[in-house]
Amino acid sequence: MKNKTIKTILCSMGLLLANQIQSHATSVKIYDDSFNVSSSPALGASEQIAARIGTWSGGVFTSGLTGTGFYDNELDELSATVSASSNSTVGISPGTLLALAIYKSTSGTPYSDAVLQAVLTDSTWVMPTLVFGLTETLYAPTANAVAVVGSYNFAGGNQIVTLTNLAAIPEPSVASLLALGTVGLVALRVRRKS
Repeated sequence: MKNKTIKTILCSMGLLLANQIQSHATSVKIYDDSFNVSSSPALGASEQIAARIGTWSGGVFTSGLTGTGFYDNELDELSATVSASSNSTVGISPGTLLALAIYKSTSGTPYSDAVLQAVLTDSTWVMPTLVFGLTETLYAPTANAVAVVGSYNFAGGNQIVTLTNLAAIPEPSVASLLALGTVGLVALRVRRKS
């Protein structure tokens, strides 16, 4: 009876340790080798497609502080990574849902919301606790990924992303909404008088 209890305790401790190791990593990577990025207008001579891991909140993408990433048009390969010995260095807390920005840039240009882009999210992309010396956590775009900017189609494993201009989608300002409401009220009053 004692041996069975000891085995049960050891198995439980092993599972707990395995779960702890899985939720810790040195780096986080989103990678796919069958990715197609569509951008109109086409890339200029000095432009490329870049990729960054970050977060999406309130309609804003915030890039991780130690992010790198690329898209290879010839190989249809997409890769984005954040790595550090701690989450504070990356600027993304453990347990935070991650987002992937794919954007048009010139060589070495950091992420900007003023360029053609797509931003993908997936409920399974969760930031682990970063600990020096542990393994990489690897995610991939799947049929569960959603485009919050641009468009995304899983297409049976041959992902297709279309970039759009986030800055070209204006949000109505409070002043313009008030002006529109005032015009409506004036028009209603004129109509009632006649």
